[in-house]
Amino acid sequence: MKFDEIINIIFLNKKKYKIISDKDKNDAFYIINKKFSIKYPKIAKFFNNKNIDKASSIDMWFFHFKNINYIPNWYWLKTPFKKDKKNKLSGSDTKKIIEEFDLSDDEFNFLYDNYKDEIEFELKLIKRWEKNKS
Repeated sequence: MKFDEIINIIFLNKKKYKIISDKDKNDAFYIINKKFSIKYPKIAKFFNNKNIDKASSIDMWFFHFKNINYIPNWYWLKTPFKKDKKNKLSGSDTKKIIEEFDLSDDEFNFLYDNYKDEIEFELKLIKRWEKNKS
C-alpha cells in the first residue's frame, strides 16, 4: 500500500484503517511523519527515533486525526524548514576539538549538533590557551 493511500484512509476512509498492515505502516512511516511535521513538528520529532515502533507511531497519528474528515491544507505545503546540521567550524578548529577531547568524528558531530554553544566555548578556551602559551 502506498503512503498516499494510507493518508486517504487516515483522513477520509477511517473505517478502512484496520486493513493497513504493520509492514505498510513501517514502509510509509518516514514520508508520513515528514508530511505531518509541517503542522506538528514536536510530535514528529518525538516519533523520529530509530528505536520507535513505526507502526504504532502511525497508529498514534491516526488517533490524533480521528476527528478530522478531510485532508487539511497544511498537508499540501512543503516542509518549511531544512535541516542544517553541517559543521560550521573550520577543519582545523574541528581537529582541535577532536584532539583535545579524544573524540571520534561521529562523537564530535553528535556533540556539535546537540551542544553547539558548549563546543564553540571550549574552542575559544583552547585558542586562548594556545595564544597565551606562545
